[in-house]
Amino acid sequence: MTQTARPHSYVLVAIFGGFGPVIAVVSLIYLLHSSGEAWAWCVLLIFGLSLIPAALYSLLVRLEWSSSHIAVTVGRWRREVSLTGLTSVDYESSGRSAKYLLADAAGRRLAIQVTLFLRDDEWKPLILETARLSGAKVEPRAKVSLEHADGTGRGFLA
Repeated sequence: MTQTARPHSYVLVAIFGGFGPVIAVVSLIYLLHSSGEAWAWCVLLIFGLSLIPAALYSLLVRLEWSSSHIAVTVGRWRREVSLTGLTSVDYESSGRSAKYLLADAAGRRLAIQVTLFLRDDEWKPLILETARLSGAKVEPRAKVSLEHADGTGRGFLA
């Protein structure tokens, strides 16, 4: 049975992203009917339009897993690795963000952001357990981070 997790902030981003088109439309209507303070309305228009991609991404991205595979999907785009053939679990950090880099025997690779997805108390232990069973190489920082799952999706940066 496949399980699914959404980003922990998808509701907040979707709310603000929902306001983006409204702000853009109101700004555009006002710009077409006024001559003063046009620069301020242009800024609002750009701001409103810039929220749309973030909202769409947060609504479309999800993490899916079962006992045999784990995948990140964004709409129709999907990237997955086999958990039964896992060969390595690496960890890459940059500033205040980090990601797990999973690789399987078929040569497929998957990057999962450490702090993005909810229900990490379910999928992180699964990665550790299947890595142990398949004999995969697990980077020490990845192991520490994967062991600190609380279900909130806030993650633990090692």
